[in-house]
Amino acid sequence: TGLHAPIKDPMRLRLDFLPFKEVTVQAYGVTWDTITYYDPSIDHWIHARDPETGRKRRFTVRRDPRDLRSIWLPEPDRHVCRNHTHPSLNLWELREVRAHLRAQGKEEVDEDLVFDTYEELQRIKNNASDETKEARKRDQKKRTYEKKKAAEAAQVGAATPASQQAPPSRPANTNGLLEDDEEISSFEVVRGG
Repeated sequence: TGLHAPIKDPMRLRLDFLPFKEVTVQAYGVTWDTITYYDPSIDHWIHARDPETGRKRRFTVRRDPRDLRSIWLPEPDRHVCRNHTHPSLNLWELREVRAHLRAQGKEEVDEDLVFDTYEELQRIKNNASDETKEARKRDQKKRTYEKKKAAEAAQVGAATPASQQAPPSRPANTNGLLEDDEEISSFEVVRGG
């Protein structure tokens, strides 16, 4: 009983719970979901053969779905990165990009197209967000202005004694209502006949 022994290799534990895929190392590196990962340290594994079967050697690679910038090859114990000129991306964003490309009828996609589309979608989201913020600011300014004007109108009406208030510009009809074509100007108090 008592506490469990501390984990000796927390990174190994983390890697054990990440999604994985078996791949071969090609001259360009490793490709997973159209994203290519390469590092010179894996060059000696390019087209490596399995000594038992004579086939290309397969490696189990893992990646964190929250950040697709890199993969881990546990056998040579290497952390392999993708092209750093592309922005950071997670698996859900990658799926969104691929769905967008499919909706446009593009079945054959490459890494550059994926990241170009990702950047385009990010620009659209940012512009929409900025436009929404601007619209909220305009609406808030309008509401504030209207409240201010209503408060000023209430103060003017309350501060002016009834004897000093200006009569309506046109007399109201006998039922105390204005005719359809009559207009009320700002701060005008209209009293029924």
